[in-house]
Amino acid sequence: MKLVFTSLDFVDAGLMQSMLEAEGIPTDMRNLRSSSLAGEIPVLEVMPEVWVLDDASEERALGLIKAFRAEPTETFPDWKCLGCGEIIPGSFTECWKCGRPMDAV
Repeated sequence: MKLVFTSLDFVDAGLMQSMLEAEGIPTDMRNLRSSSLAGEIPVLEVMPEVWVLDDASEERALGLIKAFRAEPTETFPDWKCLGCGEIIPGSFTECWKCGRPMDAV
């Protein structure tokens, strides 16, 4: 077994485990019930950990995790609100000034 992911957040660890399992890589999650010990022992000892069961899957699992966690490269162009004429960043779906939805553009 090889450790491939640790996080302070159980949700992140569960997400990575689910993603790897969906890709056909059997995993095990450790330290699920250890958070209550934080403070008594070092935090790094109680963080949720995702392990791959087959050592040969380690490299593929690490690659999948890296790709999954990479910043999205897709950007959306700014748009002009037809209600008030404000230029709105492409990441918004409504005008921040008047509330008009982007799909009205």
